[in-house]
Amino acid sequence: MGKAGPRIWGFGSAAIDIRISTAEFGEGYRDKLLARETRWLGGGSTANTLVQLARLGGQAGWLGKLGTDSIGKAIEDSLSTEGIALSALIHDPDALSPFNLAAYAGAGRRRIGGFLIPNCLGDIGFQDLDHFITFISPKDWLLIEVGEIPLPVCTRFAEMAARASARVVVDVDLDPVAQCGSTPDEVSELFSHCELLMPNHQSMLSLYPGIDGSGLLDVLHERYGTAVIVSAGAEGSRAIDTTGKHFHVPAIAVDVVDTVGAGDAFHGGVLFGLSQGRGFEQSIKLGAICGAHNCKSFGAREGMMKKEELYRFEH
Repeated sequence: MGKAGPRIWGFGSAAIDIRISTAEFGEGYRDKLLARETRWLGGGSTANTLVQLARLGGQAGWLGKLGTDSIGKAIEDSLSTEGIALSALIHDPDALSPFNLAAYAGAGRRRIGGFLIPNCLGDIGFQDLDHFITFISPKDWLLIEVGEIPLPVCTRFAEMAARASARVVVDVDLDPVAQCGSTPDEVSELFSHCELLMPNHQSMLSLYPGIDGSGLLDVLHERYGTAVIVSAGAEGSRAIDTTGKHFHVPAIAVDVVDTVGAGDAFHGGVLFGLSQGRGFEQSIKLGAICGAHNCKSFGAREGMMKKEELYRFEH
């Protein structure tokens, strides 16, 4: 099937998720653990979002840097198989490609912890942006992830893309202060260049301690004049549009196998809806459908909804 609508570019993480299964010794165990099983799966928040977009029929492309190692090749293969454009990809033969490591204990797959190792994503610098911006056309969408690429680089690229008449969306995947080491002023500068903010609630608590979802919407909308969608897992999502109207879209109840990647699938559904001309609330509802569907399978993107599945669901 052909792809429809404008191009949606992602500037953020693409990785291999290395999933380790271990014996279960309880939450207090702190000694060595033997990996009984190791699986390589496609991962990275931005890459996952692009996969969901592509599976629904959207035109998705990734802007990033990889090494020429086996992990980099696996990342490329996982994206190109999904039809995601890699024409802007920079290869660095001296770099290590990014990967994530997560461990799960026992038959119940209790998640012990997860670690993000950005490697060459953390090396993307201002010198790379002149290359990336040549791929951005007016009315393209650009998703910028707050996470593994240095935040000042993200801010500069958001400014360049906005000047090129792209529609800039910011996904706050990691706490920009506590995790990424940025200052509130640096975060504010990035936010000032976007037309849609999509933070998860937890990632904003260093900037706005104790604030609830509705309060966060109001604060961000009032300060930046932008639409905001705040995701909060099982609580669903809350949003405010550019006019100040509030929305709440509950999460859809499913038999949950794995919640990793659900937020990325949600964002993919939202961006696909908006890029195809669906209304703001309808796009958020589409995101909720995609997020719930992905929870039914193990792995960040193994359960992401396809175009045919969405058609059957909606009809």
